[in-house]
Amino acid sequence: MSRAVVKTQRIGFIIDGHRPSVSACLKRKCPPRGLLMGCPSGSANGFMRFGWIAQEVNGANDARYCYELFRPWRSYAAVFFLKSMGSDCLELAGHIKRRGTRIVFDLNVDYFSWPQGRFFFDGMAPYAWQRRAAFKMARIADAISCASEHIAWSASRYHRQVHWISDNIRPEFIRHREPHRQPFRDDGRLQLLWSGQAHKLFDLLSIGDVLRENAPRIHLKIITGSLSGLDMLYPHYRRKLISLLAGLDHEVLPFRDIGALHKIYQQGGIFLSPRFLDNTYNPGHSEWKITLAMAAGNMVLCSEQPSYRTVYHRAGGIGIHLCRSNADWRQAFEDIFSDRIHWRSEQAAAVKVVAKHYATPVVADLYTRMLDRILET
Repeated sequence: MSRAVVKTQRIGFIIDGHRPSVSACLKRKCPPRGLLMGCPSGSANGFMRFGWIAQEVNGANDARYCYELFRPWRSYAAVFFLKSMGSDCLELAGHIKRRGTRIVFDLNVDYFSWPQGRFFFDGMAPYAWQRRAAFKMARIADAISCASEHIAWSASRYHRQVHWISDNIRPEFIRHREPHRQPFRDDGRLQLLWSGQAHKLFDLLSIGDVLRENAPRIHLKIITGSLSGLDMLYPHYRRKLISLLAGLDHEVLPFRDIGALHKIYQQGGIFLSPRFLDNTYNPGHSEWKITLAMAAGNMVLCSEQPSYRTVYHRAGGIGIHLCRSNADWRQAFEDIFSDRIHWRSEQAAAVKVVAKHYATPVVADLYTRMLDRILET
């Protein structure tokens, strides 16, 4: 008996508001070839939440879906709007939905919760126009996919079909050989790692006292763009952060790409991700900051952010240590310096949880199952 031929359905993606159109080309927001090939974005949404997943889905032997950047001259079974909710995207979403195309609104920021708490730079709290646009896109969308469980919880108050689809890591960035052992430098200092946009270094202030107390025994390696990004911070916090860094033995390495970042992580160390959780912004972050480091075999010390808590439970509390207070952070450093850490187990567990739950093939399957459900309704 011959096997039934499964028709491949096209799925379009619009990323960071880069909708290809003649108007966008005239405004130089999209290259002219974008009308034929789609308009790319160089953000993590572009290369990770779209690119890596598309590579996995399109490369499958029995691919039921073909992912591509949205092209205005093509018809699609569904179109993803990744953090795309400007007036032109809202207009397009309404238009193609009336033609029968399913709309998926993909978010990595919580636009649904009313901004509350302490904010450290302009734009950290969503602007009113962003929230209005997000609610409009949510009303149009057939489904909402969210980068973190926290955002999914927030969105679920306003939409019936919400999916948590975590960020992902390509298998080539997941260390499979024996992890390194001690995260100490030749000079005896503990190697600490932090990576992200420079203005988000403000989170180090949440454990500033603990870092100062351990300053003689630690070296902090910061991988970021340009420290000029610190100018985004409100002056009071910028001064406090500069003062903190001045008292720490640290170096700043340029972020080039994920491959280069992975090579730095492979050199060893402990990854830090403290967070201020007294606002409505930080709890919505995905786990990607820490899983990138864990994939290379680095143990993580972090705050009890919701997505980090999920990684912690999935890892059985090994390879990642949650610190709920400064007392917990102090204890974590004391355990390290007192040689109470079994490095081989911690580092192996860090790699294992990433491979099992956050590798691109695993997450790509979640996208496929979500599309199956959306297109069946």
